Amino acid sequence: MSRYCLFTFNPHPSDTKELVQEMQSLLQPLIKKTKQYIVVREKRGTPTEHIHFLFVKTLSKDETDKIKTFIENKSIQLFIKNRLKPSNTEYKHAFDYRLVPNTKEDHMYKIGYVCKETNCRPITEGFSQEYITECVQFYNTVERNKSNKIDNSWKHLKPNELHCYMEHYSEELEIPLDDPTLVVEMKTKKISFNQITHKQLRITKDELVLANKDKVSEFSYKVSKTSAQEDENQDGFHYKMLYVELLEAMKDIEQDKNLSDYEKLKRIRLEVVYKNDVLGGI
Repeated sequence: MSRYCLFTFNPHPSDTKELVQEMQSLLQPLIKKTKQYIVVREKRGTPTEHIHFLFVKTLSKDETDKIKTFIENKSIQLFIKNRLKPSNTEYKHAFDYRLVPNTKEDHMYKIGYVCKETNCRPITEGFSQEYITECVQFYNTVERNKSNKIDNSWKHLKPNELHCYMEHYSEELEIPLDDPTLVVEMKTKKISFNQITHKQLRITKDELVLANKDKVSEFSYKVSKTSAQEDENQDGFHYKMLYVELLEAMKDIEQDKNLSDYEKLKRIRLEVVYKNDVLGGI
């Protein structure tokens, strides 16, 4: 039975520039094996760039695992091992496999979903442009008719996404990285910072300014450099104080005559574990 299958590769925003292009190249041999397919790179040039590969394959009713087996050949397995693991991209979030329900409406909706962006050109075989246009219109109609639809277009940034998003919007909006209005303008684009602390944002701004000296003012560069140095000095002092506390605690335990050697070892271990958590590794 011919079934519509959908594979989506959606890497971490900081990895899109490299991994999306690599994945498209790796998919080429698989694309050649299918007679009907649509390949789309959505959000091209943005941190949310990703790939959709919709194809028709002979499968029984519920064989999603066979889609995974088809996609994850030796080349892509090596890609997962050698490129994904050292990156910020997690396999479970980046690789998505879907078996499309076998109805005309579901087929049209999914094709429309994959091809909904007007500024990207799908690579296709076995689907006419007229039919794809009809499917996009069908998808848009279904979306408009959904009642009480919640606006989920907000992007809630995580700390490890800050750098790439701020660099992207700095270029797109033509606002320097050291301009205080950059964050404000990003919020008007529905980019939320509600999961970012003030300290995380300040440190990220400092790092971006220091890494882009030629794109910021000399004053901003000096301020960020001073700020970064103060952070390092403060962290170093905190580290030393906690380490001294650990040594003193271990000395007190060793001198406690009421404890057996086993109990001393146990307490020292607990003290080390606690201080290790606070220090982030010693």
